[in-house]
Amino acid sequence: MLNEKKSKRGTVIALLCALALLALVVLLENTMKPTGMLFTVLKKGAVYALVAVSMNLLNGFTGLFGYASTIVSGAGLGYLAQHYGWNHAYIAMIAMALVGMAVFLLMWGAGRDGYETDAE
Repeated sequence: MLNEKKSKRGTVIALLCALALLALVVLLENTMKPTGMLFTVLKKGAVYALVAVSMNLLNGFTGLFGYASTIVSGAGLGYLAQHYGWNHAYIAMIAMALVGMAVFLLMWGAGRDGYETDAE
């Protein structure tokens, strides 16, 4: 738990630093005469740093949903097993596995980008 707080704090600090760098570059570009490629390179570096930090935040955000879904499914399965018995719980697990398999089979012929079928 403590490591997660430190990780989140570090990510937020990195995001704020990247935003500050981008703001500094924009400020310098508007107040000073641009010399060669310096401002272009600095701006691109700041934008790339901002994108990298944003991806890290997005990864953490999707991980949150992964943990939340485990909690919800565990609570649902526990409720089902406690009130209706394990036979019904196993039937529900098999039904969800079949639904997942059906969804996967529907996507089987999709192309790599999802817009056209693969020609073999």
